[in-house]
Amino acid sequence: MKTYAPVWFDIKRHHSVKYGPKHVFKVTQTTRDLSAEIKKVIDHVIERNSFFCHPENMLLTMITDERLHIRELGFRRVLKARSVENNSKSAVRIFHTPTLKFEAKDYSELIDWSKCKVSPPPMMRKLTTETISTYLRNKTLPEFEFMNFSCHTQAVERCVKLVTEASDKVCGQDNRDGFIRTTLLSRSVMPKFEHKSEFKPSTSF
Repeated sequence: MKTYAPVWFDIKRHHSVKYGPKHVFKVTQTTRDLSAEIKKVIDHVIERNSFFCHPENMLLTMITDERLHIRELGFRRVLKARSVENNSKSAVRIFHTPTLKFEAKDYSELIDWSKCKVSPPPMMRKLTTETISTYLRNKTLPEFEFMNFSCHTQAVERCVKLVTEASDKVCGQDNRDGFIRTTLLSRSVMPKFEHKSEFKPSTSF
């Protein structure tokens, strides 16, 4: 609860994708007091699900950071990524979750940038290289604004609740999968009513 509750409330308050890496960072920070045996298990799970620590997502957070030096670092890394991209052959980018540095002191240090293949975020395509260079020369680094996507939705919470319920009801991977599929199928065929007045019992007494 020391980890889940604070992070849950943070996500509810700051639900934009630009806060994603910060939420991951908070998870890593709040789990450092756990025993080595537990961390050996959960660190792997955190790392496996660290989608928001992908360099593209990290850069979006950095260029919207309230700290000027972090925004500057983010814009410089975007320029560097663009220069590398222009000099290389175009290819499909494979999305890999990065290796995390759990002892990092800031979310921007969660990954080893020197070992990551950094590509510029697609959301920044409308912001030209010349504009970014002008920002850096003049030291005017406005917070970049982009479409507000949610990093966590109610649908995700419902899925987590269903998986937890399945784990409590049945044992075994195949049985859990069957329970989840059956439950979702049952919900899909259930009639939906906007108002109570629309409900009509199928049988009369």
